[in-house]
Amino acid sequence: MLDVLIIGCGNIAGGFDATRRGTDTPFSHAGAYVAQGDFALRCCVDPDEVRRAAFQQRWGVERGFSCIEEVMQQGLTFDVISICSPTHFHASDLRQALLLKPRLVFCEKPMTASLSESQELAIRYREAGIPLAINYTRRWDERVRTIREELSRGEWGCIRSVSAVYNKGLLNNGSHMLDLLTLLLGGLTIIAVGPSNADMWEDDPSIPVILRSERGVMVTLNCGHAADYALFEFELFTERGTIRMDNGGLDWSIRHVRPSPLFPGYQILSEPKPQPGALAGATLAAVDELAILAITGGSPSCAADEAVAVQTLCEAIRVASVQNFLSRIDYE
Repeated sequence: MLDVLIIGCGNIAGGFDATRRGTDTPFSHAGAYVAQGDFALRCCVDPDEVRRAAFQQRWGVERGFSCIEEVMQQGLTFDVISICSPTHFHASDLRQALLLKPRLVFCEKPMTASLSESQELAIRYREAGIPLAINYTRRWDERVRTIREELSRGEWGCIRSVSAVYNKGLLNNGSHMLDLLTLLLGGLTIIAVGPSNADMWEDDPSIPVILRSERGVMVTLNCGHAADYALFEFELFTERGTIRMDNGGLDWSIRHVRPSPLFPGYQILSEPKPQPGALAGATLAAVDELAILAITGGSPSCAADEAVAVQTLCEAIRVASVQNFLSRIDYE
């Protein structure tokens, strides 16, 4: 068994599965570790005593502490460390996790709140030889992987354009979309940036942006408002039809080109055909991969370098939005 330390005892650590049956597909770290079967939840850390105690009881965790320093004082060691704390704690938690010398670390996105700290920690983990996986969940989504393969094989012909929308902050949620689009399209360049909207956090506004891929595919990334409802969707327009992701990836639909029954010589799109999503299985797929990496080593499907790349793009978008705002003020 691989011994696990979980840092942070909130929703992504185990709360999303706290009231769900053990037979359900897990959405949390603890749920996935338990369902996978090769891991033992030995210890957890959270400064909130009530939350920590509830987590220990729900998941049968042997020991709980208020901070990582207490874990280190006990001389405990672990094979895997999951970092599920709030983003502004990630940098310090990642540094302390290094001192515990695990086989690997699995950290929630974004890697840290600061690009410079993310860059620094990516180097430190690489030098230490400890794989650092960042949970951009759709990297382990089998439906996304299938679509990527179909696109690379040319089954959809040329990609003409992409329209996407998100809310709840550029770094928090927009980075998920940018990582997904990069996975499918390759590197992205900023063409234009719109005004920011702090729909959830003042220090992480949602920002609309127009991008272009390495092959010239134009991408429009728009924003909703987090107070309305969760929003994370996109549609790829290709030579041979469209591919649409709804509800964050829980639902998909495709449309193929067909001759118009009304206008001879014209092509139209068929009615949408629902496709099963695989997002619900992504966390378990990630943990399956971690079990292999903990034994054999290697690089995870979303390593620190991929996380730094998407955070670099987020920072460039944020800076451009601020500069546009200042330019408008100067003009006025």
